[in-house]
Amino acid sequence: MKQTKIVATIGPASESKEVLQKMIVAGLNVVRLNFSHGAYEWHKMVIDRVRALSREMNVPI
Repeated sequence: MKQTKIVATIGPASESKEVLQKMIVAGLNVVRLNFSHGAYEWHKMVIDRVRALSREMNVPI
């Protein structure tokens, strides 16, 4: 069982579906958002996108 976690803080440069997919394929398994910056609507969009990709790719995030 893999115990090491790969954590990424998601921001404007990494919010796209394509970039997130590449990160997940590379081993990403924890996503972090900095709630000190950005709007809550943007954070919700990113959370929804990550959850959808997690389901599509069958990878727990």
